[in-house]
Amino acid sequence: LPGMVPPAPVSVPVTTPAPEPTSTTEPSTEPTTEPTTTAGDQDGTEQTDESTNSETTQPAAGEVNP
Repeated sequence: LPGMVPPAPVSVPVTTPAPEPTSTTEPSTEPTTEPTTTAGDQDGTEQTDESTNSETTQPAAGEVNP
């Protein structure tokens, strides 16, 4: 649970400022393609990276301990 909580708040602030500046520049085609790709890519990569790191660190420590 602790590993999944940090990735969420970190992804939110990073994705919020990105679409804002893009929308102000061209709120016609850019906001439709930029926010969708940035939000999905960043959210998926961040959550997957954190989840994999946390999971890899936990099993490794458990195996080394015993």
